[in-house]
Amino acid sequence: MQINEHNCAVKHFFKNDVSIYNLISQFEPQILKKRRNYFRALLRSIASQQLSVRSANAIIKRIESHFGKDLTPEIMNKQEIPELRIFGLSNAKAKYVKDLSEKIVTGELNLKGISGIAKESFRVLKPGRFCAILIGDTRRHRHHVPIA
Repeated sequence: MQINEHNCAVKHFFKNDVSIYNLISQFEPQILKKRRNYFRALLRSIASQQLSVRSANAIIKRIESHFGKDLTPEIMNKQEIPELRIFGLSNAKAKYVKDLSEKIVTGELNLKGISGIAKESFRVLKPGRFCAILIGDTRRHRHHVPIA
């Protein structure tokens, strides 16, 4: 969050909720860094699904310490599933990592486009707007879940 956004939030809570204003006034604003290595971010996301933070961090630390700066889609695509499992990934997660790496290497997935998707999602999901996630076969069952 940028400083001006933080200041706007502080002003908002000063007017609307003094208890939250008092709480956030006790802390310095936190500046979040953008992660530019989308492959590593996706790898972390795959590895950490349905695991405790401690377990996920242990797996990710093993992977990053083994490959270091060579942790690229090209290198990961060359690894076999059993080799990926040594780091603590389940069979399914090892397959996901391998599939992700392969799609990036072959050009089927362009990670540069992810930032555009994120910006569009943020634009759509702003307060006061409506959005829905479609689930399953929408033609047959008309399932949807409003999220905003």
